[in-house]
Amino acid sequence: MFVGEAAGTRHAGVLGRFMELNGIARIKSGCTDGIFRRARNLFGSLEISISVLVTAEIIAKIYYPALSEATSSIVLRAICDQIQREEIAHVEFQTEQLARIRVARPAFGIWVTRFLHRLLFYPTLMVVGLSHRMTLRRGGLSLRQFFVRCHREFVGDLAAMEPMKNSRQTTRPAIETGTVRKI
Repeated sequence: MFVGEAAGTRHAGVLGRFMELNGIARIKSGCTDGIFRRARNLFGSLEISISVLVTAEIIAKIYYPALSEATSSIVLRAICDQIQREEIAHVEFQTEQLARIRVARPAFGIWVTRFLHRLLFYPTLMVVGLSHRMTLRRGGLSLRQFFVRCHREFVGDLAAMEPMKNSRQTTRPAIETGTVRKI
């Protein structure tokens, strides 16, 4: 189990417990969860598993602040803030790992990898955005704003997944946190 995967299970447990304590019904079965679990293990590849996981976490970096804004619950706000902080750290770690995995890949292979990741990211973003649009709206984000913010995060994080061909490192600002990180 990966760092993000274990945290995702913990996040789901904490949110589930919050819902239980507040009499909020859980969704019986989410098709996206099953799809993501199968996709992570589809080819038995560490790279694919991390890519699938980081896709959900990039979207979570935008979703959880919106959920926090959508609620008046101090407890749920604290949960959302903690999840967002953890997702930011997970994405940073996982993008670095993907860059290391891809270091020997030729330019065309990198292009194909980026293309395939886009094929995963954007439909996932559509499903999440459409299925959570009421929460997003309550949190002050239109569907368009959610898509734009997630797209910006993805573009920045996709750049961080680029293999380092030389030893010189560059810095880029993390969009949502305002911090600077090495890539």
